[in-house]
Amino acid sequence: MYEIHRHITYIFLVSISMKLEEYLKKYGTKKKWFAHELGLSLTSLGRILKGSHYPSVKTAQKIVELTNGEVTFEDLFKKKDNK
Repeated sequence: MYEIHRHITYIFLVSISMKLEEYLKKYGTKKKWFAHELGLSLTSLGRILKGSHYPSVKTAQKIVELTNGEVTFEDLFKKKDNK
């Protein structure tokens, strides 16, 4: 059961990071600048983009603001329906 949960969590995190990564590429936004604006290290942003860490609520709010809502809270925190 743990392995299934871990796999589902990995898929969920990857979908979050893909949405943010797509935004950064679409507008040519530098990761270093974006990390600075979020108050994160480049390493921390990299972990979010790789899908190995969730953003905090505060960081998520900043992501929504910096992307003018193109990346939403729903994108960052939605649960996949596995039924």
